[in-house]
Amino acid sequence: MTVTSGTPDPARTSAGRVSGVLTVESLRELYVHEHGPLPKLSTALDSSREVSWAAAHEQLWPVVDRGQRHGDIPIIGTPAWCELPDGDPIKVAAVYAAADQFALHLENLGTALVDASHSVSGSADWSSVARRNNNIAAFYREHPDLRRRSA
Repeated sequence: MTVTSGTPDPARTSAGRVSGVLTVESLRELYVHEHGPLPKLSTALDSSREVSWAAAHEQLWPVVDRGQRHGDIPIIGTPAWCELPDGDPIKVAAVYAAADQFALHLENLGTALVDASHSVSGSADWSSVARRNNNIAAFYREHPDLRRRSA
């Protein structure tokens, strides 16, 4: 929470709400206060970044299926989900279902990026574009006085 001149900001409540909005900063502070440092996602360069939804689904869905036997699974983060006690099989199943959906999102994103990359690479003769850019750069190296300048 922001403190100025030794007094708390009157627009900010103890829950970190500013004008009725919960800020990302206050959520981070609350998490760190209750659970310690934020976990870091793996960014190892030697690991594959390709996500297989099918492999993730195979691992995650049995837990979701067990949770469904206890009742309807709320969407993670909704009030119904937040009210469930920690360790409740329905709450755990909701987390696993969210992970399953996120794996699908990542797989689709990867596919979209590959498709976009192929579209961009096929949209122009990039060797001629590079040759043209090199020619322009060489021209301005030889004639720096002809380069456009702002007035």
